[in-house]
Amino acid sequence: MNLSTVPKAKLNRITLNFSNGRESEYRNYFFEQSYKTTRGAYLILAIMYALFGYVDSVVAYEFLTLFLTIRLIVVSVLLFVFFYSFSNNFKLYWQSLLFISYFIGAIGIIIMLIKIPEVTIYSSGLVLVFLAGSVLIKLRFFAVSIANAIVIVIYIIAAFVWNIEFKTIISVSFFLIGADLIGMLAAYRTEFFHRQNFTLYIQIAKKNKEIEQSNKNLENKVMERTELLNSRNKELKKEVKRRALIQKELVAAKEKAEESDKLKSAFLANMSHEIRTPMNGILGFAN
Repeated sequence: MNLSTVPKAKLNRITLNFSNGRESEYRNYFFEQSYKTTRGAYLILAIMYALFGYVDSVVAYEFLTLFLTIRLIVVSVLLFVFFYSFSNNFKLYWQSLLFISYFIGAIGIIIMLIKIPEVTIYSSGLVLVFLAGSVLIKLRFFAVSIANAIVIVIYIIAAFVWNIEFKTIISVSFFLIGADLIGMLAAYRTEFFHRQNFTLYIQIAKKNKEIEQSNKNLENKVMERTELLNSRNKELKKEVKRRALIQKELVAAKEKAEESDKLKSAFLANMSHEIRTPMNGILGFAN
């Protein structure tokens, strides 16, 4: 993609969206920068989610079958996303898949928390899910905020339906809301700075494009100047050859002129001798 041609856009500080076509460009850029991290995160989360089954066998033995079934479903979903991330179509659905899998994992922990409300380890597990969604799996700020809010509301409703003690609901809710706010703040700051870096990346790409164009123009001028110099060098070589030829012709003409002059001098000397000899005789006879 040609980032240098994307027009300037303002960043909405609430939704963290750009105001024009740059948003789609950013999402492509964000995917290219994040999908490998997301892939690794899902593999790690699947392993961790499965390993916590040992905790179920210790603190929730009476619900072990249910809890292991939940973990099996969630781990299967996480591994599906992990393997699907190697597909060419992953880019089209990756945020939706992250949202759905994140939501399923959180709901699984809520069921465990409702079944054994007195065991705080599951509320801590839900906090870990919040932090994973906010920081680790690269789910966008707006999506993770909605998911966390829905999860907390579902927990509160389910807790009242299953007659959980009010003080437990309050304490767990405040604990979850606090973790949600921290996660949202982390997700907001991370995405905000990432989008700022993207803007700088575009500006750098634009400058590089301008420098590349300047270099290309300079190269064209150098090539034109080189061709002109080569042409003049060829003309100069021809002129040198022509002058050398003229020089040779002048030397040959000079030599011929000198030879002719010598012949004339010899001829005149002979003629003078030939004329002077009989003239001397005539003059002597006349005297």
